[in-house]
Amino acid sequence: MINEVYKFYKLLELDIANMNKELSLENIKIIKDEGKVETEHYAKVTVIMPIYNSENYIETAIRSVLSQSWHNLEVIIVDDCSTDNTFKVVESFLIKDSRVKLLQTKVNSGPYVARNLALDVATGDFITCHDADDWSHPQKIEKQVLHLVNNPNIMGNTSQQVRASTELKFHRRGKPGVYIFDNMSSLMFRRKDVLEQLGYWDSVRFMADGEFIRRFKKKFGELSIKNLKTGPLSFQRQTSTSLTGNKVFGFHGNLIGARLEYFESSNYFHSKTDSLRYEFPQKLRPFAVPEPLIKNKKHDSIERRHFDIILVSDFRLHGGSNMSNVEEIIAQKQLGIKVGLIQMNRYDLDPKRSFDSKVRNLVDGDQVQVIVFGEYVSCDLLIVRYPPILQERQRFIPDVKANNIRVIINQPPQSDYGPNAVIRYDIKRANHYLQECFGKGAIWCPIGPLVRDVLYEYHREELKEINLSKENWSNIIDVDKWERKSRPINSSKKIIGRHSRDNEVKWPENPAELLGTYPDSEDYEVHILGGGETPKKVLGYLPDNWNVSDFGAIHPKKFLEKLDVFVYYTHSDWVESFGRVIIEAMAVGVPVILPHSYRKLFEEAAIYAEPFEVKYYLEKLLNNENFYNEKVLEDS
Repeated sequence: MINEVYKFYKLLELDIANMNKELSLENIKIIKDEGKVETEHYAKVTVIMPIYNSENYIETAIRSVLSQSWHNLEVIIVDDCSTDNTFKVVESFLIKDSRVKLLQTKVNSGPYVARNLALDVATGDFITCHDADDWSHPQKIEKQVLHLVNNPNIMGNTSQQVRASTELKFHRRGKPGVYIFDNMSSLMFRRKDVLEQLGYWDSVRFMADGEFIRRFKKKFGELSIKNLKTGPLSFQRQTSTSLTGNKVFGFHGNLIGARLEYFESSNYFHSKTDSLRYEFPQKLRPFAVPEPLIKNKKHDSIERRHFDIILVSDFRLHGGSNMSNVEEIIAQKQLGIKVGLIQMNRYDLDPKRSFDSKVRNLVDGDQVQVIVFGEYVSCDLLIVRYPPILQERQRFIPDVKANNIRVIINQPPQSDYGPNAVIRYDIKRANHYLQECFGKGAIWCPIGPLVRDVLYEYHREELKEINLSKENWSNIIDVDKWERKSRPINSSKKIIGRHSRDNEVKWPENPAELLGTYPDSEDYEVHILGGGETPKKVLGYLPDNWNVSDFGAIHPKKFLEKLDVFVYYTHSDWVESFGRVIIEAMAVGVPVILPHSYRKLFEEAAIYAEPFEVKYYLEKLLNNENFYNEKVLEDS
């Protein structure tokens, strides 16, 4: 079967080297050796091979490289402090072939640090890499280097591989229906150009191949690397000890844990900078990464790193929940508190969605770290914000030992309490999965009095399942950061504003009430941040004096600074959890008009009115400077 594939790709075929032994990666040879490639472009290729405890496989890997039809090679092997006989096995090749060089790291640092040591001393026109436990077809380097020689505008290329056991049984792990696929470690590139523009591989323990290629394409263009359809020019050995096969930090078809976090963190960094050249040795990290990617730790270690606070949430969300996370993290950083973040998914969201940028910007890999599956940590306080993440069993989370746990009930279990309500989470189910994930119960804290009232009114029986705090959780906001310097000088038309998602429960359902709170009048400009499809359905049109922007199109502070008054009215069935957008308006220094139902939440910090009274208070605020200033002072 193997030779049928090679016939299809017009490659040299294989045979068993010793008929008295079983077929294996150690017992194959080429049927016909066509010898050295004859070409006028006889460029030099440096093959970099990091090795660690590879005494059983390294000889096969080295022989396959030295048997390449492209003879002009420099083979730099870097031993990463092996504890077995690997170093001596490689030493025997130094005598046999002058193309082989052997280096050694000072401490075990991972394959990419080893690669970088070799890249530092490489002299080849082209660079490629080879794993210590793999086998390569003798035409592999020839196919790649001739392509680059004949295509000077291409900066790099890859060949293809298959996954195989030592017994040459082929695997499709993570690749349903596919045996042959691109080999990232085969990347061959032009040494001088790439070293000058990109520098070195990221000095992490895994995942740097993909990051290097993404960085490569951003710098030189998407078409700068050609994935050649060569057929299987490498057999990637599948073993229980290989890093990609590791049950915690390996790759099993989808990115999870440390691999997913590294992918997202590196992509975010690439999107925000043109400074893509990495130095070596790496004194400062270009972006934060999970601890398993940079520390020399055994995968079965249960030593726990300690955090003051660990915050568990779905950090991919946009809106009030994550803005509260952001404000708390900022405050904790200012107080010198060490914070860990654990991502737990709400399963009905797009799995490709990444961390909200406001959260990502706070992750520094030191005081604020993302903790991933496979890690063992402890903390003084574990905070779970956003109960819907507890609706399903989640396997890929770290092992946490928490002294205390608080669950922030930042929204009721239902979207609203009308006939079309959507169930967000079940309290009993959420409590069960909380204890399954973190090994103990929690104190559940409502985000405010309105949520507490809803819990008692609609979920009294379910509350018997949990320990409900007698005190509400307080949201925080940095007023100094949000407060505007002065009220804007607007034209004769005063600006009324609101900020919320474009959802039917976020708007008054009655047309008269909607226009009573957001007038269709040339006397006002009504600025809406969050979209306007819902009011358009209610009214049948959007008033000409309305200025509508999509949710997230403008930073809330920038939007609020231009307003004269903030008016916030919603559907009669809606229960406001804590009114993050209202708090932000107050912090900026904008007077706020709300329904009377919000008085329990904000007390004397706002003006409360029926919809038909809103216009009266608008005029009073806009025409009475003393009254306006009094309400601003009260709000902020």
